[in-house]
Amino acid sequence: MLLARLFREGMDGGPATQLSHDLLIGQEVPAYRPIVMPGRLASLTTDLAAATQDVARAEFGESAELARMAGRELDRRTAAGGTDVKAVLDCLTECSERLHSETGKGLLLLIDEMGRYVEFAATNPGSEDPSVFQQLAERAGGSPNNGLAVVGFLHHRFGDYVATLGDWLEGEWRRSSERYEEISFHESHEQLLYLLSEALVTRRAHTAAVKRAAGSLYQEAGERGLFALPSDDLLAIGDKLYPFHPGALACLWSCSRRFGQNERSVFAFLQSSEPFGYQDFAHKTGYGGASWYRIDDVHDHLASQGSLRFQSRDREKRWEMGQDALLVFGDLLSAKARRVLKAVSLVAVLEPMPGMAADVDTLAWLLGCDKDDVRKALAALEKRGVIHRRESLADWSLWSHSSVDLDQWMDKARAAVPEMRRLDEELSQVTSLRSMVAQRHYHRTGTLRSFAVRVGEETMQADSLADGLVVVRPAYPDEDPAQVRRQASLMSMQLGPLAVVRIQPIALGHLAVARDLACWRWIRTNCGELRIDDFARAEVERRVRNLENELRGWLLPFGQANTAERRVDWLHQGKVARIESRAELNRFLSDVCDRTFDKAPILRNELVNRDKLSSAVAAARMRLLGLMIDEERKEFLGLAGAPPERTIYLSMFHDSGMHRETESGMRFGEPGPDDPRGWMPAWRQIDDLSHGAESVGVDTVISRLREPPVGLRAGPALLLIAAYMLRHRGSIALMERGSFQPEITQAHFMRLAKSPKHFALRRIGAVENMEVLGALVEGLSIWSDQRPGVDLKEVVEALFRWWRHLPEFARVTRTVNPMARDVRAILRKATEPVELLLERLPRACEAMGTDGIQAERYALRLDAALTELGDALPKLRGRVEASVLQAFGTRSIGELRKQIVADYADHRLELGSYEIRAFVDRALKEDVDDEDWIDGVVGLIVGRRLEGWDDTLADRFSFEIRGMAQRLARRLTLIRVGKARSAPVRAIHLTTSDGEERSLYLRDGSQEEGDLKARIRTVLAGAQRPDAVLVDLLGEMMDTESRERVK
Repeated sequence: MLLARLFREGMDGGPATQLSHDLLIGQEVPAYRPIVMPGRLASLTTDLAAATQDVARAEFGESAELARMAGRELDRRTAAGGTDVKAVLDCLTECSERLHSETGKGLLLLIDEMGRYVEFAATNPGSEDPSVFQQLAERAGGSPNNGLAVVGFLHHRFGDYVATLGDWLEGEWRRSSERYEEISFHESHEQLLYLLSEALVTRRAHTAAVKRAAGSLYQEAGERGLFALPSDDLLAIGDKLYPFHPGALACLWSCSRRFGQNERSVFAFLQSSEPFGYQDFAHKTGYGGASWYRIDDVHDHLASQGSLRFQSRDREKRWEMGQDALLVFGDLLSAKARRVLKAVSLVAVLEPMPGMAADVDTLAWLLGCDKDDVRKALAALEKRGVIHRRESLADWSLWSHSSVDLDQWMDKARAAVPEMRRLDEELSQVTSLRSMVAQRHYHRTGTLRSFAVRVGEETMQADSLADGLVVVRPAYPDEDPAQVRRQASLMSMQLGPLAVVRIQPIALGHLAVARDLACWRWIRTNCGELRIDDFARAEVERRVRNLENELRGWLLPFGQANTAERRVDWLHQGKVARIESRAELNRFLSDVCDRTFDKAPILRNELVNRDKLSSAVAAARMRLLGLMIDEERKEFLGLAGAPPERTIYLSMFHDSGMHRETESGMRFGEPGPDDPRGWMPAWRQIDDLSHGAESVGVDTVISRLREPPVGLRAGPALLLIAAYMLRHRGSIALMERGSFQPEITQAHFMRLAKSPKHFALRRIGAVENMEVLGALVEGLSIWSDQRPGVDLKEVVEALFRWWRHLPEFARVTRTVNPMARDVRAILRKATEPVELLLERLPRACEAMGTDGIQAERYALRLDAALTELGDALPKLRGRVEASVLQAFGTRSIGELRKQIVADYADHRLELGSYEIRAFVDRALKEDVDDEDWIDGVVGLIVGRRLEGWDDTLADRFSFEIRGMAQRLARRLTLIRVGKARSAPVRAIHLTTSDGEERSLYLRDGSQEEGDLKARIRTVLAGAQRPDAVLVDLLGEMMDTESRERVK
């Protein structure tokens, strides 16, 4: 509120201005019209629209156009569940600019509890565009004439609010925070003491004993280094801080900064009635000089909270180890030992804290115990393996003990690792700094270009993952400076314009640190005991990490500029570059990028403007590609709300005008007339590459776009290529593995994104012989109702669509004539559309004359071949129907089905065989037409659909269907004979080699004499082939019975 009053008064002055006069040392305060926005778990975009509407109404009138624009965005939020971030920020910026031009005042956004908006955006990406914070900062930090300023109040960094959502999200939000200037505000311990001394109000003066005890404690706290106040000041306020022990206050203050949001603040703690809190202590503890709220009370209060939200996983692990130790050993320890364990645990979680260590003297002072009692408690805890003594720090900790003699191993390492005279490859990697970014170029274009930092004398190849290279050429004490300079100059020329070389002097002290580092890394590699000794392994890692940091600190100029070291030279393309500070280095790198990538488009969207996309953004890009194909004619491609694909679309296609209204509706095309975002050079580069005589690989196009002067990342490059293909859909063909793709689908782009090397673009230009195309368009009967235009690509696409729907049987059968087979083989292997339509097919159709293609003959013969291929399946179906009718002796399929119903409807459960019953069941289904019934019969008999047949299956089906008809006839006869007689009937069927069948029906239950059967078995046992004898006898009996029936 003070800021709101201060900036509203501005240069006119007022109470707030007077109050802040001393703080600002007489500086004038700029005039702003403040907007105070209390943070909440809601959409910042929506609240910005509402705030803009209120300001516009108040400053420009109820009917102001700006107010109506903001109102429309609010209505859109209500109707569609999302708002257009760009439109809302446009309203806000326009309102600020108008206010600045008319009144001289800017617009100041004061966003209190801004972290709540951040939390909502991070957890609701479908309702809020996370880029609103980035775009808002860019608007405020853009033109100085718009008068817009933003001040946000957060308890923690941006990334802390999304710390539990994963490393990727935390990194994305950290990049958004980089648009803001961060002003850290931390109350000092001293300020906290003064404020707390005023907040603790007593009803009556403290006793002399309490005053003496408080003064003594706080004076000792100052001597121990807990507070930086003079002893007299601590003595003066000591009694006002009763009953808080100085150590407890230091712990509470540290907790308020390390845990959660701000719910653990000291002043909130004063009002809290939580267990083991201040109010609980005051009511349960008697008054006196020995009654103090100590460190173990702070531990109990924190433990009673259930779960604490840590910003560091390491501290969370320490806290859990302390709680586990208390849970396991608490009942086995004395009361003093438990207090000591709580103090050691809390100090371990909060360390480092000035004046606080888990040693005997400090613990005795914190707990108000005798030192001997503390020693006994520590000895008991150590005996049980709960804590151990850290000899290097002379204190106690919760970590496990070590049995590895690191001193002995260090002696071995010194003997194994030689003295350092050069930074070897391994140590060069250690000293390499993280990549540097051309910040100004990034703010201008939206493309983050990095310069990898390498250390070495032979760094002659650029980093494939970085745009440029900063090479640190070490200059060792035994090298000739002139020779080093010549080598560095040559290196800077060979590496090209995107490289800068720094000559870095190396001192003997650097090499000594490097050797120590090499020794500890040798120990880490060769000491097998580290695998089972957690403490020793942690100690080795700590030593390695500290030495790496020390080496980096000593060699801090690596990849940077240091004004304190004038001997450092920078070289670029063989010339000395004047770089005397890190800021100058950053400006230099940005200038290099501006000159090298002077045709780079402006794309301010970090989601997609990169080479490697996250899985979530890659999925969003695929959805956008699908919409580009299916919803091209819709505004915003039909996107609503704030999904990531909409933000990508807005920043790339909407802002650039590549998707705009045309005479034929919304279509993709080249950038707008003014090319506001500079996309025309990239568009023209794709156009130039695709105009070649041969196909150009998509991976080649993406690689060329990444090169100077365009420098487009692979993420947006695929989208740009897709837009170009849609714009030139009549002349650009997509080739996959050398084959023409008649229709582009989302599946193509999915495969293209994974393997661009398998795809290519092929330009199909206009052909001179339009007579041929016209003859094909008019003469081919395969077009049905969708006749293509007289255009080469349209005709080829239509022909391939027809081919794609051709049944498999038509693609393999040899029942078609030779010309049809030749045409089919050409279509199957076709790759180049022009060659297919104007060379290979005319030759197959024998339509090539001395003067070129004979158009009418070509169209006539190609139509005949394609028609025969198309008729192959119907002809096969006719053969199948004929085989069925011949097998059953009927004249039509309908008559056959009626006959089957009449004969077998009442006997289907007596048919026995599954195949026979299924055949009859299909005939009984009245809702199945004759063609589907034939398909069902084909599947039942052969086991394959008619479309998937080959030529051999037709004869097999003819044989199988005759067998089915015979089995049905025999079964029907058997059923009828059995029904006519009282006893069950058995049927015997004999089939000769010429196909003649004979049947004999016998009633079951005949009682022949047993001795007759025995004699027959005896006679047959002597025969060589008893089965043949029985068959002959049965045949004679059948013939005799047949002759008698005839008589």
